[in-house]
Amino acid sequence: MHFLTSNRSCTTFITIADNPGSKLLFDMKEEPKRNETDETTLQDLKDSLEEVHRFKALLFELSAKFASLSVGEIDGEIENGLELIARFLGIDRAHLLELKEEDPEASITHAYAIEGIPTHIGLKGEAQFPWAFQRIRQGKVVRFSRADEEIKKPTKDREFVVREGIKSLLAIPLKVSGSIMGALSFTTFRSYRSWPDELVKDLNLVGEVFANAILRKRAQEQIEELSRFEQLVSEVSAGLVHLPASSVDGGIREGLGRIGEFLGMDWCGLVQFSRHGSAATVSHAWTRQGVARSLESLSTLDLPWFIKKWLRAECVAFEEADDLPPPAGIDRENLVAFGIRSGLSVPLETGEAVVGALVMSTVSASRAWPDKLVQRVRLLGQIFANAHSRKHREERLQQAFAEIKELKEQIEADCTYLREEIEVQHDFHNIIGESEALLGTLAQIKAVAATDVTVLVVGETGTGKELVARATHEASQRRNRPLVKVDCGALPASLIESELFGHEKGAFTGAHAKRTGRFEHAKGTTVFLDEIGELPLEVQAKLLRVLQEGTFERLGSSKTIRVDVRIIAATNKDLEREVQEGRFRKDLWYRLNVFPIRVPALRERREDVPLLVSWFVDKYSKKLKKKIKLIPESELKKLQAYHWPGNVRELENVIQRAVLNTRGSKLELVEKLEGAHERDAPLGSKGSLEGVERAHITRVLEQTDWVVHGPRGAAKVLGLNPSTLRSRMKKLGIRNPGA
Repeated sequence: MHFLTSNRSCTTFITIADNPGSKLLFDMKEEPKRNETDETTLQDLKDSLEEVHRFKALLFELSAKFASLSVGEIDGEIENGLELIARFLGIDRAHLLELKEEDPEASITHAYAIEGIPTHIGLKGEAQFPWAFQRIRQGKVVRFSRADEEIKKPTKDREFVVREGIKSLLAIPLKVSGSIMGALSFTTFRSYRSWPDELVKDLNLVGEVFANAILRKRAQEQIEELSRFEQLVSEVSAGLVHLPASSVDGGIREGLGRIGEFLGMDWCGLVQFSRHGSAATVSHAWTRQGVARSLESLSTLDLPWFIKKWLRAECVAFEEADDLPPPAGIDRENLVAFGIRSGLSVPLETGEAVVGALVMSTVSASRAWPDKLVQRVRLLGQIFANAHSRKHREERLQQAFAEIKELKEQIEADCTYLREEIEVQHDFHNIIGESEALLGTLAQIKAVAATDVTVLVVGETGTGKELVARATHEASQRRNRPLVKVDCGALPASLIESELFGHEKGAFTGAHAKRTGRFEHAKGTTVFLDEIGELPLEVQAKLLRVLQEGTFERLGSSKTIRVDVRIIAATNKDLEREVQEGRFRKDLWYRLNVFPIRVPALRERREDVPLLVSWFVDKYSKKLKKKIKLIPESELKKLQAYHWPGNVRELENVIQRAVLNTRGSKLELVEKLEGAHERDAPLGSKGSLEGVERAHITRVLEQTDWVVHGPRGAAKVLGLNPSTLRSRMKKLGIRNPGA
């Protein structure tokens, strides 16, 4: 039905359509004046004008309400407004759609539909409604009064309309600041209707109100999100500042996880460059649960373009991997292969150097990177870089402190050993003697000293095995540090292992603190294991490992310690016999017996006795403040003739007692020495000395039935090497009468 109304300026032509739920549909045009009147028509016209005023009032009320809405109320009021407009106009469904630039898909952000009509539809944007979406992006209105008839060709648009059962459609682009952000759409399914220009104009104003509200909401949300992000960055920074170096790595990983969750990332990681930037590795990473692959296995060759950008301290951001420029072809292929869609990376800088990059990426969806976010992520990267740099500085400092502590302990240990040496007051500054037997020993010392070969010093008690060991050490390349001595025979079996290898706190009852063992103290020097034959079997195994591999563990610890030590061992036992009787490990004996040095007994070098007596008399005369200037020849002969079962040590004790009891300037022996045989030739000649030696060796051979070698042989009784005994027998003309 058509009605005319007139006023002073114009005549309004109003068309009332028979739409369910509303009879308002207006279009104002200039018409010639008419004189016909009809009371019924005038009443309908009056009602229609009132409805128009109510609609205008509704729109004004909506606009006014949105001006004062809080951000949290906007979404609800948009949907409420869609419902009010749809009900007033008799529209079946109303939508607010969001469009993204260069994104063919659209998302429905707000919707209303009458009962029986689905609120949301499977709308995928331009793929289903290409013509309509193209017009929307161009800022043009899309309207169909009879959509199924007006869309003539069997296009995708028509297929979509027919499939959905749409009768009439109106879509108004939402334009803000020259950009299309979406569309306001109205759809009918029960009946057809037209969309007059005036109505479109009014609805366009509604769309602007909605769009501005959404923009305001988004702006506020961005401000709040940035504020929350800044708060998160502040918390991550504060957390890292107070962490000890040992916990920094864990703190960085936790920080990456919090940032990744907040920003909706699928993977976050720190890439570290090598010293010269030739290689890059992922040092810390966080991966969202369910994400199968990440960038952790990528190498420097996989991202050459990115590496160059990072080294120039440049950020790289991309919404889609395909957006990367042609020079990044290799990088793009590898990122696509790993399923990476979007990514942001910022350089990590410490001072003037770029040490790596903070990398974020998404797999499931693309992501935009606003400049403000990039700036804050760059700040975050700086925080991580500073934390990592601080960790390395503290580790280097701790390492330096550890080295200082180790050196301090080493110096203290060296002082202890030097003090022990001073307190022991070694018998000799040099080895005293000129005998053939002693010169042979000195030649062996000279041959082996400059090497790191293990030395086994053998000889009777009191012959000076420790002196030989010290002489070997002093002639070696390790002489700048003191010889570390361990007397294996003086320590209880329960303590020897701890003494040698150290122990951790609580390793055994009484272990109240960590102890560093002798081997650990002896790094770079020589360990002298005196009386090695007394070492318990269970400790022999650990010593064998030190000899073979240079490693051991403290008691109570699983940490392997590597040491560089040289070992010199000494024994007065026949280790070969000890091996046969099961008291010494055969493999350890082989390892120790690499270069044996035999120290001759004093009776084998009697010609050195006068030199030794003179040296001891001078030493103890000074110590006891005596002035002994003469050693009687008769006393020297007695001393040379004695068998000296206690060797040089016994000689020293005899001379010390003699000096102590001498009252004048002539040495007086205070004891009768057993073993000086009157039947032997006078001791003043060479023959008399050989006679004593010949008689003694012959007597021992007779007692052992002329058996030279073996555990019960004469060589064992005399404390000589079997080959040495045979050589002496040949020299002295001793033969087995029964042979």
